[in-house]
Amino acid sequence: MNPNSLKNLIPNSQRTKEQLSEMGRKGGIASGKSKKENAVSITLELETYSEIGDEKYTIRAKTPEAAARAIAALEYELWKVAMKRDYGIEANERQQIK
Repeated sequence: MNPNSLKNLIPNSQRTKEQLSEMGRKGGIASGKSKKENAVSITLELETYSEIGDEKYTIRAKTPEAAARAIAALEYELWKVAMKRDYGIEANERQQIK
């Protein structure tokens, strides 16, 4: 850090309540903006059967790992619907499909 920069610093004890409040408000806004930018947003477009419908699924997660878990859960739910429709069985039934 440049030594001249330290001369420009003002301790919080010498600031007014209004200045401290304004600085806190700006910090909160900046923090929220940063969190929003850092969130992972993945949009999946899945072609599904007519009984399920052609839908667009949006998955939002804070980490890629959380997004991957959400995608896997969605795929599993769609698979269960397809199994019931195509073979008439629930996904938890253990039947051999011929």
